[in-house]
Amino acid sequence: MAYENGSNIFNYSPEIFLRYRKDKMIFAKALQIIQIFQTRVDYPFCFDEMDQAISLILGAPFQSFFFCGYVYINAVNEDDYDPTKVFDPESEKNVNLVEGLSEDEIKNIAEEYRDAIKSFTISIQHLSADVFPPENGGLGLKSVAYNRTNDQYKKIRVIRNDNESLDLSLSKDELEFLIRQLSEIYSDGEQSDEK
Repeated sequence: MAYENGSNIFNYSPEIFLRYRKDKMIFAKALQIIQIFQTRVDYPFCFDEMDQAISLILGAPFQSFFFCGYVYINAVNEDDYDPTKVFDPESEKNVNLVEGLSEDEIKNIAEEYRDAIKSFTISIQHLSADVFPPENGGLGLKSVAYNRTNDQYKKIRVIRNDNESLDLSLSKDELEFLIRQLSEIYSDGEQSDEK
């Protein structure tokens, strides 16, 4: 797979890697900050503050994970995590982020970092829905599922985009009533469009 800056994960996160070399707990600390902010009543509207706090720990903008995180997850080849050949856009040359380390030390830290950044990226993927909600927001419809509990009732689960759900157990008459109501709502929307 081709990416703008190549497939080497270090091309996208040299600052984060340099911080990681000093403190291997940066991702755990970032997750703690996320948990604290998620308990605030103004979450997710405090995302900019959270981004600022996490960026101080990581050494790079936290938001970048939402734009290039897929690179960290999809890195599979040995060349995809090589800290000795990191593209520097200013000099347009490769730089070595692990100068002075032995080959074994380089291999170990590259693998540790790859696993840590992948795990962190996977852990925060759900946040993108909070930061970049769908047009209709969390209240939109994600899915409807049903299960027949017995001959008279159907158990229906309506799932919103924010994964909250509403469970209903409806008889045939109640289901027909719901269908009529939804049809009226739909018809009312079509009439509004015609005006």
